Amino acid sequence: MGSVTRRSLLKSGAGLPLTAILPALVDSGAALATAIDTPELLRQELAGQRVAILTHVAGVNRQRQRSVDILTASPGVSLQAIWSPEHGFGARAAAGATVADGVDAATALPIHSLYGPRRAPDDAMLRDIDTIFIDLQDVGVRTYTYAASVRAVLAAADGRRVLINDRPNPIGGVAVEGPVLQPELASFVGAHPISLRHGMTLGEYATMLNVEGGLHCELSVLRMTGWWRDMAGAAFAIDALPLIPPSPNLSSIDAMLAYAGFVLIEGTNISEGRGTARPFQRFGAPFIDGERLADKLNGLMLAGVHFTASHFRPISSKYAAQNCSGVDLHIIDARRFQPVASALHFLATVRNLWPNAMQFLAGAPPFFDLLAGVSSLRRDLLRQCAVGDIIASWHDDLQRYAQRRANYLLY
Repeated sequence: MGSVTRRSLLKSGAGLPLTAILPALVDSGAALATAIDTPELLRQELAGQRVAILTHVAGVNRQRQRSVDILTASPGVSLQAIWSPEHGFGARAAAGATVADGVDAATALPIHSLYGPRRAPDDAMLRDIDTIFIDLQDVGVRTYTYAASVRAVLAAADGRRVLINDRPNPIGGVAVEGPVLQPELASFVGAHPISLRHGMTLGEYATMLNVEGGLHCELSVLRMTGWWRDMAGAAFAIDALPLIPPSPNLSSIDAMLAYAGFVLIEGTNISEGRGTARPFQRFGAPFIDGERLADKLNGLMLAGVHFTASHFRPISSKYAAQNCSGVDLHIIDARRFQPVASALHFLATVRNLWPNAMQFLAGAPPFFDLLAGVSSLRRDLLRQCAVGDIIASWHDDLQRYAQRRANYLLY
């Protein structure tokens, strides 16, 4: 059974449980693979090279072998060091927590953190390196900091080759949503003027960064085989590509998809569910009435999502050890669910119901503005503008972004 038939199975089975179409897909013999699954390609690209690898716990092949171990065992490849992004090589550090340097117990290689006192490779890290190999699982959202780390590597490469082992965008490579970053609000949670849900693989995004940022790095993207832009979570559920959480609070496709919009709640005094069993799928605060909020949100008939009242007590992060009420988010149709629009309706509803209690976190600029990428969204929510009008105000910028993005798509 060829890949065309396999693709038709994916499409025809879109409305069915994955278990209903898994057997036919397994029998098809076609499977998604990255360059890490192709040892001869790695030898061709890296033989005779002294290599540093920017990676983390999700950098594995289909058999869950670490890319670090694969490169270490590759004939002619001299792996010199491991570099790690936010959350660390083991992807266990909390969001925003400083990550220290370390040593990999299995290989005795040094681990240099790019999310500690340094945010970019320094001269000592680059001295004996010919090629930088990047193997990171991104989540398809502008605020996720791995792209900022990649940008820092591209900018520091100074004539060295950079290879990216491209991986699936777990929330899909078709839809783009949300405001486009204003350049004056660029930060580590916003590396480039793109939309909040950007619809690119990390390799595509890095290519955009390299070209539009004028970095002039010798960048090559090692493409996947067997991936289509509309696969989203099916790349993992159907093809058995390991879904290893790239950070502590994004342990499922649903969490990553919700994060694409509900990350904005991090910039408010509402809990985004950190410290509970359902981060980015549970939201609330001590001042919220969960039953009332769930009724209001469900009354909006938002596409692909349902809310239930929730009562919880976070063990960490916002409102640690305090009783909170709010809602649990349930994605019932991932293809129709619009995370940015749903998050705006959530924020607008909370603002309307509890106008004196809901607050945006202070800062210069406010953290909410850095996450949103624009300053107008916070002001519009404070003025209780209609969500439809807010979204319409981004239309032209989003169209221009989509046209720019088309120049960098590899699949």
